[in-house]
Amino acid sequence: MNHDTPDHTPNTGDAVRRIRYRRKLTQEELAERAGLSEATVKSIETGKRQGRMPTLAKLARALGVSTTDLLIPAAGAPVVPEADPDGLLAVRRALTPPLGIDLTGDLEPEQPGPWVETLAYAERLYMDDRYDAVLQAVPVLIEEASILHRANPAEPRPLAQAYLYAANALTQLRQLDLANHALDKAMRVAYDTGDELLAAWAVGIQCWTLLLQRRFREVEQLAVQTAERIEPKMSDPASPQVATWGWLMMRASAAAIRDARTDDAETYMRQAKMAASRLDGEQLAASAGVGVWSPPPVRRFCETTVGFKSVENAILIGEHGKGLELAARVVPSRIPTVNNRNRHKLDLAAAHVASGNQADAIESLMDLRDAAPKWLSHQGYAREMIRELVEHRRRAYADQLGELADHVGLPV
Repeated sequence: MNHDTPDHTPNTGDAVRRIRYRRKLTQEELAERAGLSEATVKSIETGKRQGRMPTLAKLARALGVSTTDLLIPAAGAPVVPEADPDGLLAVRRALTPPLGIDLTGDLEPEQPGPWVETLAYAERLYMDDRYDAVLQAVPVLIEEASILHRANPAEPRPLAQAYLYAANALTQLRQLDLANHALDKAMRVAYDTGDELLAAWAVGIQCWTLLLQRRFREVEQLAVQTAERIEPKMSDPASPQVATWGWLMMRASAAAIRDARTDDAETYMRQAKMAASRLDGEQLAASAGVGVWSPPPVRRFCETTVGFKSVENAILIGEHGKGLELAARVVPSRIPTVNNRNRHKLDLAAAHVASGNQADAIESLMDLRDAAPKWLSHQGYAREMIRELVEHRRRAYADQLGELADHVGLPV
């Protein structure tokens, strides 16, 4: 049967089947090599299931290819949110105003103090998962930063900070087209002023948007090339350059591990760990309080953050036991961002699911629902995990799984 016809767009299942044929493997043989069930391989090849990233990474390694080879042409497909959240129209207007119309010309410039306070308040909203309020904050930030920039063109950072905040929030809400608008504007400010660090921060967020689109090779190349341009001195324990370099190495590792290239991923993660070991995380996090602003992922970069991401990598490639062992050795710290902590808890829940430990998995997910309900509802990773638990649910957990399914919008 020819699947490559005008009525059929080639997908991941077609790629798995085509490469399996070339390797002269049956579905049963591929399933055995990959450590999966034959039913899983069959459902992916027929398109009944898309396959979560850990599953696709296992298939890629069993077939001797990269994960990207299985995702083409799916790689780069847009990530479409289910619906536009309230407040998005005002954000669109702020990021894409009508050409030739100046919406801030008659407004008075603010003093630096109120701007810093406004940005700090907006960041607290984001950390508290108050996404409706975050969307209301974005146009205010952009307007105030634009006024400041008009009053002092030599100081571009407030404007870049506003765009970076917008890009980060919009990526979290999976509004990637608008996030890229914000990133483009931040990049323009950085390039116009020759600020490599501002540009690197924009790249770090862009890597996240590309990871969500499964454009792994581009992420790796972009992160590594940008890190090379920074060339930080490792002697400063509160250096945002060192933290940014380490952050980019983690992005490169995230791309490589999802592309079924474990050795490269481990190399990048060692580099990130080395950068984190040179930093005083408390001092770096506190530096924002004396006017040295940097994005939260940078100023909260530390050995604990690298530990969380090492756990994530192990679980992504199906090494759930190793992931749980690494988690037990992560150095406790309050420095990492709340979202990094939440993602770490979600990874541990995934490890429990894979280990057949439904009780601990459900307990972890219920804790996340109570602690970060808005954040959890935006996680496709959590939705797929809950779907799997529902499909194999035990009677004792039916009520809790029903609550979790309702929370992420899954039919039971």
